[in-house]
Amino acid sequence: VILAELLEIHNTPVLDLVCGVLYVTYLLVFLLFLLYMFLRDYRKARFLGWSFCILNVAGLVTFQLYPAAPPWYVACYGLGPADPTVPANPAGTLRFDAVIGHPFFESIYRKSPDVFGALPSLHVANPILLFLFARRLSRRWFWGSFLYALGVAFSALYFHHHYVMDILVGGVYAGIAYLIVPWGWERITQRE
Repeated sequence: VILAELLEIHNTPVLDLVCGVLYVTYLLVFLLFLLYMFLRDYRKARFLGWSFCILNVAGLVTFQLYPAAPPWYVACYGLGPADPTVPANPAGTLRFDAVIGHPFFESIYRKSPDVFGALPSLHVANPILLFLFARRLSRRWFWGSFLYALGVAFSALYFHHHYVMDILVGGVYAGIAYLIVPWGWERITQRE
């Protein structure tokens, strides 16, 4: 039994609610942090924005070059030949929908055009990128952003959307995006 399957078996309505909120807010929280950084330190906000762009473009390119099935796909269809006609599945997020009494995740995932976009987990990579930028602001920012990224990572596993490898690769992508923008910016400004 893999971790995603173990978490699928041991679920509770409280975890469904908490994980659902964490999983759905990953972009909103990131964009609010970007706005905060824009008002606080324009230079770092610019680095954060470019890092976000590079991270997400790299993730989308990887989805096309290396299509990877999420755990729910393997549980439903096995490890045989990939079937690109399979519709996206909200998997464990349906439990969140049941808790709130509205088909929120179901309506989102049923419209998703890409089933094989599990590696890297951009759901987790973006909060990790937020953590990398927020960790030096203060102790509260460090712990708040760290716990948020950890919560989103747990939610990705809990809802059967990602494997641990997807999360680790997402973290590597976030780290590379975090490092490459200041490095590139320095090279560009040295030429001028």
